[in-house]
Amino acid sequence: MVAVCHYRMYIIFLQMVRRYHRKTARASWDLKQMELAAESVRSGELSIREAATTYGVPKSTLERHKNKKLLSPGCLGRFRPTLDVQFETELADYCKEMQNRLFGLTILDLRKMAYQLAEKNNIDHNFDSERKMAGRDWVFGFFRRHPELSLRTPEPTSIGRAVGFNHVQVERFYDILEETYGKHHINPSHIWNVDETGLTSVHRPGKVIAKRGQRQVGKITSGERGKTITAICAMNATGSYVPPTLIFPRVNMNDRLLYGAPPETQGLASKSGWVDTKHRSELKERRQVVRVVADAVLKMCSNPRKTELAVAAKAMAKVYPQLFCK
Repeated sequence: MVAVCHYRMYIIFLQMVRRYHRKTARASWDLKQMELAAESVRSGELSIREAATTYGVPKSTLERHKNKKLLSPGCLGRFRPTLDVQFETELADYCKEMQNRLFGLTILDLRKMAYQLAEKNNIDHNFDSERKMAGRDWVFGFFRRHPELSLRTPEPTSIGRAVGFNHVQVERFYDILEETYGKHHINPSHIWNVDETGLTSVHRPGKVIAKRGQRQVGKITSGERGKTITAICAMNATGSYVPPTLIFPRVNMNDRLLYGAPPETQGLASKSGWVDTKHRSELKERRQVVRVVADAVLKMCSNPRKTELAVAAKAMAKVYPQLFCK
């Protein structure tokens, strides 16, 4: 019975390490201020008492820092991080640099890299030698010591976008865009953004209060698996918008499906539920609303100078033919 109690206490102790809160104000000073104070005392600019008062650090602690009698500056007790401040700072900078290059590190990569750093630099550690990686406790401590880092879900980015999105290409694009605006006298009301998105007919329920330990929790919805409805929306730079167009995955259109939709919403039917070539004639009714931008972009595309902006406009004409109906 005693052994079981000790075992449970040991497990609770391991869980409390990550959530430990300090109970004293010891070592609440800034390590950079302590280093500046110690350097000023070594150079003879200030005495220990004057430096302690100027930089707001304890006098006795400053004396130990001046004489370099500390193995791990800024740490209390016998527990210290496996990697010192310099190694962890370089590791944090490397994580940020790799993320900026779109090759972000995962938690597993970080754990393996910490183990390799400790092995290559002959640092005593208690990492997992069989799996050759640092433990989860070290990862939680690393993120706590570097709050500027966080675990994020990256957005998939193609190689073409990563290579093309650079300072030179962006500057060139905006130079051509500014020149085109001035040449064709395009004002904000002529600049439209048209895009399509998929909407599901079954909403995703939020969290509800239920009994702890219950294996299954449900909530009534219109169906377990819904169908995807395509919505085409357009808005210009002044805030004006065109009523959306909804494409339903069915053969024949029923006006009852537009119940509760915004006024003047156009409803179309398609077997696949996506934009089809047969919708060209049905979308002609929307031409008058966006005629100004269509005419401006058509004039730009007719320019013999093949600019990047003209190529982009022609590509948009293929995707959204309703803007260029004749």
